[in-house]
Amino acid sequence: MRYAIIAAGEGSRLREEGITVPKPLVEINGETLLGRLVRIFMANEAEDIVVITNELYPEVGRLLEEMEHSGLPVRHVKKTTSSSMHSLYEIAPLLKGDRWIITTVDTIFGEREFAEYVKALSHTTADGIMAVTDYCDDEKPLYVVTDRHDGKTLARITAFRDESDDTEEAYISAGIYGLTSRTLSTLQRCVESGMSRMRNYQRQLIADGHTLLAYPLGKVMDIDHKSDIDKAEEWLRQRHIVGIYRAKRYSPGSVEKDKAILDATLQQLGDRGYDIDVMTEEELLEEGTVREAGCYLSMARSEEALNILQDKMCINTSDAVRYCNNRRYITSDDTTPPLWVKRTDQCSEGEGDVTYCATDEEVRKTVAMLHKRGIDSYVMQKHYEGEHVKFYGVKGTTFFSPSGYEGLSDMAQAMAQEAGITVYGGDAIIGDNGEIHIIDLNDWPSFASCREEAAEAIASMT
Repeated sequence: MRYAIIAAGEGSRLREEGITVPKPLVEINGETLLGRLVRIFMANEAEDIVVITNELYPEVGRLLEEMEHSGLPVRHVKKTTSSSMHSLYEIAPLLKGDRWIITTVDTIFGEREFAEYVKALSHTTADGIMAVTDYCDDEKPLYVVTDRHDGKTLARITAFRDESDDTEEAYISAGIYGLTSRTLSTLQRCVESGMSRMRNYQRQLIADGHTLLAYPLGKVMDIDHKSDIDKAEEWLRQRHIVGIYRAKRYSPGSVEKDKAILDATLQQLGDRGYDIDVMTEEELLEEGTVREAGCYLSMARSEEALNILQDKMCINTSDAVRYCNNRRYITSDDTTPPLWVKRTDQCSEGEGDVTYCATDEEVRKTVAMLHKRGIDSYVMQKHYEGEHVKFYGVKGTTFFSPSGYEGLSDMAQAMAQEAGITVYGGDAIIGDNGEIHIIDLNDWPSFASCREEAAEAIASMT
């Protein structure tokens, strides 16, 4: 797919309100408007990204040069134009191929919805697909009249109006235009006749008999005023979720099982309309930061990662993970064998990290081996005889597995409450007399036996 960005405006209203940087360089959640669009287009198989800017702001050109030098397929056209339609006309020779998408640099939209829009344009036989919205935050909106208005399906556009007609249900133009090469002859005539403005070009497309479809894109915003920046940042944060996979060293032998529950949860959230990003714990540590989001579903366990995420809205929180890492739930003072010696520094669960000791001599040897490995953080836990049961829960929901063990759910939920942990699992021993002993509490277990049910419960918590 080919894309184009119109970044040729002056941004006069923002300057009047104290925003001194050029509009393409205005940041939303730490990302420039221009950079955000380029990133999203690259995520949607961009072959070329043509950007037209005016001649007033060389710093925008420098950013584009940096993008080109980094290997991005960005092409820069520098030309001051009188309208967005004229900007399209200037870059039209570079938009080779059957179809492309063009938008202005300040358009803010949901990434998942946009990806579906790109797919629709890729498969259409129409002359164009215009993104539309029911959200109106524009001082001079363009109303898009269609042959039906159900907010879900593609509808044929019958008119573009500057004012709403109470007798017609109409969408609002989202300022994102998916066009085909068949529309360029109309563009040529519009410019030659002295016409201006993109909306007049769209009207002429209808007059010329071109088939244009409306694609409901959900909420779409423009950055015209300083207050729009705060509104856009908050909206994008709330709909953006980041999933962080646990570092491999903390999942010996079960990397794919651990990954599967996070994948299933993110799929649920994606189906509900959230924008999803994923990264590994290793990538988090390498970058030292993470994009702004409304929620982070984090399986990370290292202290460095927990520090980065400390003040973020995480499931699970950094403090809850530390509680599990340090095995603070183990309170037994009985160090008489048989017992288990368990490492407590981040719980890597590798060989020798959890050891059964039947005698005092085995305890001594196990502790000595830990010290030899440079590990001096461990606890001793009494050994219990009975049935070994794995359990899984999501605090704040009705989900708990397995059922049928009276008292286990209440005890596990009480421990999770004390730990402040939301997504948890663990191991329990059920004695012959029915007495329950919880011997392990873990953050983000694999939920292998109940993954889909757990994913739905976790998704409901965001």
